Amino acid sequence: EAWDIAPSREIRDEAVAYLVLPDISMPVRVKQPAPDPSRSADGKFHAAFRGDELVVVETATGRETARLRGEKPGSLVKLDDHGSRIAIAAPESGLLRVISLSDQAEVVRFPHPLPLQSLDWSGDLLATGCTNRFIYIWNDRGELKHRLSGHEAAMIRVAFRPGGQELVSTSADPHVNLWHAARGTSILRREVSHKAHRALWWSDDGLKFYGAVEDGVVDEFSLPASRCLEVLSPPQDEPHSNNLGSASFSNDGRLAAVVDEVSARVWDFQNGRLVLEQESEPGQWLSARFSGDSGLLWTCGFSHELTERALEFPPAGPITAGPPHVIHRGHGSLLRDGTPDGRLLLMSNNGIGQFLPSVMVGDGQGDGTIELAELPFCRLDIGDLKPL
Repeated sequence: EAWDIAPSREIRDEAVAYLVLPDISMPVRVKQPAPDPSRSADGKFHAAFRGDELVVVETATGRETARLRGEKPGSLVKLDDHGSRIAIAAPESGLLRVISLSDQAEVVRFPHPLPLQSLDWSGDLLATGCTNRFIYIWNDRGELKHRLSGHEAAMIRVAFRPGGQELVSTSADPHVNLWHAARGTSILRREVSHKAHRALWWSDDGLKFYGAVEDGVVDEFSLPASRCLEVLSPPQDEPHSNNLGSASFSNDGRLAAVVDEVSARVWDFQNGRLVLEQESEPGQWLSARFSGDSGLLWTCGFSHELTERALEFPPAGPITAGPPHVIHRGHGSLLRDGTPDGRLLLMSNNGIGQFLPSVMVGDGQGDGTIELAELPFCRLDIGDLKPL
């Protein structure tokens, strides 16, 4: 652990972390029809133009669920994950609108400097490919999160990996890019000889993606990669280093808290989603731990108080993190261990060559701290606890 040693440039320059990623395969030309680009992620709804009316239909039954009048045929159209909202961009327009289908009210607008060429939606994120060769990442409240540059030509196509936040993009240039849209970072970039694609989509299992070349003919790319990728850069000068500090996991293996000198990030391994990102002060470390039932997340650090967040696991939809609640004031501590119920947390306050642990006790009536003697290593064992 980096906080067990005196940080120095020499040590950091020696500790180069790297991650070997599986490569995107060269495309194979196959025959396959393109799916309806407007369909919801759950596959239950799609939209189609009938004259100047945009009709939303339940795919299995053909039952009409909504009808929007005055929309222009040829518009970019995409339903949200469950078919309750629809995003529309008129031809040659840089304005993207989101409309609630329950009352047909416009919810939010996304302005772009030039006309849009592609659109996709996953969870609370929307991705748009613009004729200015940029990709824009928005949340569904209309806030611009990232502007991604990685293409040298227009005809940009974008597609979210099913159920996640990874995004693939192609254009008229030879590059295929894989992004993590929530973080706005590049995961993979591959130069591949291919024609410009009319449309782009993933297989249902998220291991292949396809680019439509002409009617019924597509480029098939394979990407047998994990749905949760954390890309680490080599060490940099202090501060603002992206060196990996630690990684801790929930007991069920679904969640991981990854900590570096920039932030603490919580990942959902089930779908590769970024659940939470808590920024650190420049050059300062955070540490993070989960409760035994994964319902709580604790974070603290050299310049951060000990905070607690509740994690919610809804039956449908992504995991959400509640607001931070300070349970122990004072900076300078790092989390080491904890009992499954979260009542006892082992913390340390480090100096150079020192390890000064303490146990924080929370009994519902107030917090107490037990200072321990200096020890080279310490861990909590619930079996050895005695009533005080």
